[in-house]
Amino acid sequence: MDMRFRSFRSRILVFFLGLIVLVQAGVLVTVDLANALNARRLIDEALEVTARQFARQIATRSHELRVAARLLSGDFAFKQVLATRDAKTIQSALANHQRRIGADAMAVTSVDGADIIAHTIPERTDLDPQAFAALIAAAEDSDELESSGVLFLDRSPHRMVTVPVLAPLPVAWIHVGFLVDDRFARELQEDTRSQVSLFWRTAEGGWTDYASTLPIPLRSRLGDLLSDRRPPLDRSFGLDIGGEAFVTLITALDSREQGTFNAVLQRSREEAMAPFFRLRLVLFLLTIVALSVSVVLANLIARTVSRPVQALDRFAQRIEKGRYDEPVHLRQEDEIGHLARSLNRMADGLKEREFIRETFGKYVPESVAAAILKDRDSFAPELRMATVLYTDIQGFTAICEAMPPKQLVAMLNAYFSLLVEVIDSFGGVVNQFQGDAMLVTYNVPVADADHAASAIRTALEIQKRLQAHRFDGGVELVTRIGINSGNVVAGSIGAGDRLSYTVHGDTVNLAARLEALNKEMGTRILVSEATRDLVRDRFRFESMGEIPIRGRSAPVPVFHVLP
Repeated sequence: MDMRFRSFRSRILVFFLGLIVLVQAGVLVTVDLANALNARRLIDEALEVTARQFARQIATRSHELRVAARLLSGDFAFKQVLATRDAKTIQSALANHQRRIGADAMAVTSVDGADIIAHTIPERTDLDPQAFAALIAAAEDSDELESSGVLFLDRSPHRMVTVPVLAPLPVAWIHVGFLVDDRFARELQEDTRSQVSLFWRTAEGGWTDYASTLPIPLRSRLGDLLSDRRPPLDRSFGLDIGGEAFVTLITALDSREQGTFNAVLQRSREEAMAPFFRLRLVLFLLTIVALSVSVVLANLIARTVSRPVQALDRFAQRIEKGRYDEPVHLRQEDEIGHLARSLNRMADGLKEREFIRETFGKYVPESVAAAILKDRDSFAPELRMATVLYTDIQGFTAICEAMPPKQLVAMLNAYFSLLVEVIDSFGGVVNQFQGDAMLVTYNVPVADADHAASAIRTALEIQKRLQAHRFDGGVELVTRIGINSGNVVAGSIGAGDRLSYTVHGDTVNLAARLEALNKEMGTRILVSEATRDLVRDRFRFESMGEIPIRGRSAPVPVFHVLP
């Protein structure tokens, strides 16, 4: 679509407002989406907390009953009563103990599980011993001779624990349990503010409810919905019940061949999302206010910018044509006025900067660029007498391993800044940064008649500065330095527009070897005989003898520079 405007001011106003609208809409949508995802995550976390709390409550209650059952099984008086095999007496003892511990059901079965000796379940006088067979079998298979699980007694789910009566071998089994019903579900709802339902899922996929905090219509509908689908375990999912949306999490409490006893935990999506909807409304209102303010500000900005922009545009067209002698005149003290004056200054030096952009942008050291500005033929390779200083950090590998990357980079930047400041003060040129190492030259490309002395002064000053300096975190860096003087080949290398000014030759290699030799000699600054001869007696040296150097056929005289 071709949009045409009668004035630059209209263009600024339309596009500025359009940008603001896009940004505001993007922010609103992003924040809204993030809040929605966060709200769902909070619901999921709440359901997971409910599941864990549900499991803890059952485990805590089961543990309490197991302790109580152990006390009863170890009670000598109860063992005597049990030995009588009088069902009414045993039932009376069970009832008394049940009241003390707050249990809902107790039973005693024979050691083989074939007979129920006594129980406290009044609704039924005849219980099938097979109801306890699975618990007894699980107890016999365990190291503690104890087990727990869900049993349906009088068609009601009970969490039961089973412990043996020992004399000293098992002579009977005590079963103690509590009813998992609506009351238990409501207690959990009060603690977690989640809807809690307890369902038995048959092996064929049918769902039967035994307890729930949901209203009765929703409770029966929930069972039908679960039967019609295959809901996942321990993973939340959405479920609409009677027109109300719930986030649901199902966790298994007990599993057996016939089916699974499950806890169905739910949070109302509308109730949980209510704070999010309120936040959405606030964000929308803030967006409207921001857009209203933006209209006013955009109009003011467009009016201020449109008039001087035309003058700047004409000036830019003159610059494009290479006409640098017609400056722009704007009597403004704001940013646009400063821009106009900056453009005028830019035009004054543009010709020279074009040469710098085309030529010197390929070189890193500023001193190299300065030398080339004086002599544009200095690109050509040349053989020249120079002094090379090579420096490296002692133990840098260990420092890297012990320091986070961000802190390491910051420390290296501070270290290089300190060294470059010293090097610049003595006329050196940093040709290369090699990891934590630096290659520095003197008398090339910048002339220095006393280049050897400048290099040694640089080395001494670096050691002095580093001894007094502590980097971030209290780190002390020790630097080893090797210095050598001789002929080097200096010039630019590279390809196309990616060039680097550097030096090559045996002089450079020996400086690097001397730096590495510091580690073996226990020194900080080592120089070659050539460097020492150039400075004569202006510095104090200690002869380290003639040292074999890798790459040299004969040993090399090496000298240690003393402070």
